[in-house]
Amino acid sequence: MKAGHLAKTAAGLLARVLHILIPRCCLACQAPVWTDHLGLGLCGGCAAGLRPWPDDGCAVCQRPLSAADTPPTYRCSACRLKPPPYNRCLAAWSYESPLDSVLQAYKFRGLRYLGEPLGRLAALRLGAQLENIDLVVPVPLHWHRRLARGFDQAEILSRAVAKTLRLPCQKALRRRRHTRAQSLLTKTERRQNLTGAFTLCSPAVCPGRHVLLVDDVLTTGATLETAARAIQRAKPLSLTVLSIARTPAADQVCDGHHQIPKRDTRCA
Repeated sequence: MKAGHLAKTAAGLLARVLHILIPRCCLACQAPVWTDHLGLGLCGGCAAGLRPWPDDGCAVCQRPLSAADTPPTYRCSACRLKPPPYNRCLAAWSYESPLDSVLQAYKFRGLRYLGEPLGRLAALRLGAQLENIDLVVPVPLHWHRRLARGFDQAEILSRAVAKTLRLPCQKALRRRRHTRAQSLLTKTERRQNLTGAFTLCSPAVCPGRHVLLVDDVLTTGATLETAARAIQRAKPLSLTVLSIARTPAADQVCDGHHQIPKRDTRCA
């Protein structure tokens, strides 16, 4: 047995022993995590509380519809009157407890190992809706923020999605200017903040392909829409945007003619 393989095996055994003696705390409720089946740092109870984003909303933007029994191709009034720069918008889960704790730990506490299971599980959950995809593209960070954080969260997620779906992953976009943190801005400020923020760095990879654009969280949709417009300049056959989670309070229920506020269903 080679020395490197032996050292790796010993390190793995040591890690398992330490986990038994000193279990990690659940990222959401702080309870001991004896078995992390999903790889998300959650205890069994919190892992069971992940709330999938509903699949029966608008066929384009996926906002929930107030009318029941609408056909699967139904588009809400907003998407009919002003179509977004993508063909479909998908989200794996709702951005609420316990998933919000996982994503915040991933982005802001440097727990980059969470990116692989997040991307893999999202791809498995949405796989039936991604059968025509040819290429996965991440929404990029500016180099300044990537340097400060130490990694690009969407790139890790995208590579995990692509690996699970057995697809190529290509960095086709570049963030050409440093923008203010979106979480600190209003909806209008978010859109203004991102004007001209993305440009194509590999335009030749997108023409004639069904592209999947991946980001971590969708709140107002400003980031994904701005990045999608940049991708559309490369003339893909279709463009689907995917977020690991979507904020429920930022969405509205569509009734086909106008929009009414959606009841906030986030956990206390």
